[in-house]
Amino acid sequence: MKFTCDRKELVDALAIAQGAVPPKSTLAILGNILFVAEADGLELTGTNIDLWARTKVAAEVADKGALTLPARRFVEIARHLDADEVEVAVEGTQATVKGGRATFKLMGLDAADYPVFPEVAPEQTLTLSQDTLKTLIKKTLFAAAEDVTRYALNGVCIQAEGNEVRFVATDGYRLAHASLKTEIEIGGIVDVILPSKAAAELAKVLADEEPVEIAFGENHISFDCGRFHFVTRQAEGKFPPYREVIPQSFEKEVRVGRNFFLDVVDRVALMCDENNRQIIINVSKDQLEVEAKTAEVGEAREPLPCVYDGEEFKVSYNPAFLHEIVASLEGDDLIYQLNDPGKQGSFRGTGDENHFCILMPIKI
Repeated sequence: MKFTCDRKELVDALAIAQGAVPPKSTLAILGNILFVAEADGLELTGTNIDLWARTKVAAEVADKGALTLPARRFVEIARHLDADEVEVAVEGTQATVKGGRATFKLMGLDAADYPVFPEVAPEQTLTLSQDTLKTLIKKTLFAAAEDVTRYALNGVCIQAEGNEVRFVATDGYRLAHASLKTEIEIGGIVDVILPSKAAAELAKVLADEEPVEIAFGENHISFDCGRFHFVTRQAEGKFPPYREVIPQSFEKEVRVGRNFFLDVVDRVALMCDENNRQIIINVSKDQLEVEAKTAEVGEAREPLPCVYDGEEFKVSYNPAFLHEIVASLEGDDLIYQLNDPGKQGSFRGTGDENHFCILMPIKI
């Protein structure tokens, strides 16, 4: 195998393939990227068995062939070469990498031993623009659980029926929900869980308005836009019945400048410590005050104007959770709704009725 390609384009392609490569693995070949040089260019593939990432880069191929090379080391070599082009020549399982005046010899593993890229037989398909898919992921993924034992919460639930698509994530304390209407109805019903790792890697490479075709198979989900092709196993388990925690109506509604509120929360939270991640929000007529008090640290409070005409109340939240929720929203104003300060509150931004978040309070 022998090929020459643009260094920057190769580095960009390597970043996509490396996103699926595990940092550590008991199988040495999973730490490698599969290089396949064909007449129409160079194909790169990375996998951790659960997630697959494949991409192509234009290349001048002198000799066709295939070999797997250590992902991390090859990526670092390509990044540090002082050259516009990279030349790779393979003899057996050794690759000679040249760029500028530098030459590297790198040992690889036989391509025949690399896992086969899965073919997904679609039961339903959905086409979205890349930027729309990226936005849906960013509006919800932050709320997914990080506890690896809670399989069904370690990802984003994708539901689709008719012409409605919903992305939902929750860790049991907060919930993020984003939806949209499609121009073409989806055949059948989609109810799957996109693992957090796959969602995060997808968000990194989704870039423009070009379409990406999403295919839902029995056990896998495929994302194909031509520039890259991702396939991931669906997360195991059943997503919880989240609709039960979303109130149908609210007795209290507070409207406040979203960015001002976010800044105040961040400032006041400076007085929290690891043992007391709690801020208190006091709401009265047309005023909202955020306070934090920690015995060994100190205290802070800051008021800001709001629109509210109801009974005074106070409620407490984890400031990190509250920050992520408010930062994920859009619009100049934040609409905060609740029925009881001891129960879940709803947050949404003005101008985006299709995105809201639910947050459980902390007992004061």
